[in-house]
Amino acid sequence: MGVDPKKISIRYFDIAWLSRYDGPGHRVVLFLQGCPLRCPWCHSPHSQETECRLLYFPAQCQYCGRCEQTCRRSVHKVSARKHILHRKRCLRCADCIKVCPVSHRNRTNGALVLPTKKIKVYPLWNLLYPQLELLRNIGGLTVSGGEPLLQSQLLSDLLFLCKKENFHTAIETSGALARRHITDVVEYVDCWLYGLRPTPAYKPNKADLITSNLAYLSGTGRRIIIRMPVIKGITDVPVSLNKITKTMQANGLHEIQLLPFNKGTSHYYHALGRECSIGDEAITSTENLNTVRNYFQGKNFSVSIIQ
Repeated sequence: MGVDPKKISIRYFDIAWLSRYDGPGHRVVLFLQGCPLRCPWCHSPHSQETECRLLYFPAQCQYCGRCEQTCRRSVHKVSARKHILHRKRCLRCADCIKVCPVSHRNRTNGALVLPTKKIKVYPLWNLLYPQLELLRNIGGLTVSGGEPLLQSQLLSDLLFLCKKENFHTAIETSGALARRHITDVVEYVDCWLYGLRPTPAYKPNKADLITSNLAYLSGTGRRIIIRMPVIKGITDVPVSLNKITKTMQANGLHEIQLLPFNKGTSHYYHALGRECSIGDEAITSTENLNTVRNYFQGKNFSVSIIQ
C-alpha cells in the first residue's frame, strides 16, 4: 500500500523562492531532508540525516544562558563567551530555541536552528502554488535535497498537483537508490538534474545503480542535465572526466553543468559540531575549471558553470 498524503508529512529543510541555477529558467526550489550518500564534499551536511540535529552558530550567540536553564537534558553548557553543546542528548524539542533571544523555530538565521520542517502535501502545495503561478511561463518547481527521491511516494503526490496545473517540474538526484523511487515520480518530471561523480567515494554497487538508473531515465525521452561537482584532485582528474564522457555518450546526453566546490561549505559542518573532511584545498583554480569546461566542450557537450 502507498502512503496516505493526508497523514504523513514531507520533511524539508529549505525553500528557495527564486533560483536561476537549479533547472531551466527561474525556479522555486524545495530542498527535502535525507540522503543515502555521505559525499566528502557535500555542501549541505545538515540534509543527510532523516531529521537534522541541532545547529549552533556561535557568531549569533549572546551567551545569555537561557538555553542551559531551560533544557531538561543538559544539552547546553554556557559560560562567558563559551557555549558547549552535547548534541547526543538532544531530543529536538526546540525548547532552547523558544527561549533564545536571537532564534526562532521558523527561521534559519539564529544562534540555534532545527532546520527540518514537516508539512503535509496539500498545505505544502498551497504554500508553493502562488509563486509557481508567477513563474508559470518562465520556470517552475525543482525538488532537490538531500536526496528528494527518498520521499518519492509523497513527492509523486506533490508533482501530480504540479502537472495538473501545467507547471514545469525538475528533480535533482544522485540516482543512488532503488529504481522504484524513480518510477514513483517519473511520469510527472519534465527535467532531471542528474549528479555524476565517478570517484572512489562510491562503492561499486552504488556506482552501478547510478549508471543503470541513468540509462533508464535516458530511455524516457525527458530532458537530462548532468551535474558534476568539480573537486580538485578528486573529480577533475582525467579518469573521472573520461568516465563521465563515456557515460554521457552511451546515453545520448549532451548537457553538463559544472559545480565548483563551495568555499563556504565548512559553515554547516561547524554548526553540526563536525569538521569537513576536505577543506579549501578542494577548491579548483579558475584555470583548472576552464580546462575541465574546455575538455567537455571538446566532446561536443553543452557546458555551463554554476557558481
